[in-house]
Amino acid sequence: MPSARPGDSSVQTSVADARGDDVTSRLTDRAAAESFEDLPLEELCHWHHDLVCRLRDVDHWRRLISARLDLAVAAVTDLDEPAAAGPAGGREPLLLPPGGLRELLGIARREERLFETALLPLLRQALAELDTYSSELRDVTDQAERALAVRLAAGSQPA
Repeated sequence: MPSARPGDSSVQTSVADARGDDVTSRLTDRAAAESFEDLPLEELCHWHHDLVCRLRDVDHWRRLISARLDLAVAAVTDLDEPAAAGPAGGREPLLLPPGGLRELLGIARREERLFETALLPLLRQALAELDTYSSELRDVTDQAERALAVRLAAGSQPA
């Protein structure tokens, strides 16, 4: 029987906090991940489901951090909004892009660049730690999937 279940205190995850502390990432002890074969099939299915849900959540947070990183870079680089497209020479443009995109996205103004600049390394660190955690989580999820596949294949063979 594994020594840890999703949600137990031995299942640890972390991302560097806003102070920038160097925090290590650990999914669970390897003994738990390697002992899937000792679980009853129903419990193994629950374990796998919990892992897949965690993986989905981590992927969502990774996308959020990536998007926030893109917004911080846009604020620091003073990205211009799309320009109108059309012939040169002072004629009226053929296509007009929507205006006010910076405000709509909440991209910081010039006077807020210092905060955004300070935020960039923290966002990059959080993204790196999420990548490490995600990789570990995928490894354990793959182990659970292999154990499930073996168990289900063995159960479907004639006696």
